[in-house]
Amino acid sequence: SLITTAVNENLAQVIEFLTQDMTRNGIHPAAQFRLITAAEEIFANIASYAYPNTSNGRVDIITNTINDTYSAVFIDGGQKYNPLKRKDPVITEDFKHRKIGGLGIYIAKKFADEIEYFYDNNHNILKIKVINKP
Repeated sequence: SLITTAVNENLAQVIEFLTQDMTRNGIHPAAQFRLITAAEEIFANIASYAYPNTSNGRVDIITNTINDTYSAVFIDGGQKYNPLKRKDPVITEDFKHRKIGGLGIYIAKKFADEIEYFYDNNHNILKIKVINKP
């Protein structure tokens, strides 16, 4: 697991941790790419929005490999927010007319094989899973 401060400057640390962990667990590079892409968006959202009144909010990342599935769980104590309830953006619209926001979680949902959100004990818990395959 990794415990870090939820600031955009720590994104490289998160990616390095996940990449090393997936490599150690024999996760296929294509599955690694999918998980990292989703994880970047999740971490960026937490860093940008979870802790509006502080710059030292914490995020815990817990990983697990079961059978052919790798999961990364992001836990933060920031304000309650379920990004999965956000309506997907209409990406076919002209950029000039498209509403701002929502693209990050849309990308995460498209790249992860499974994505779940829970709120428990005053914590946002977002789990992303990828199947270990090309």
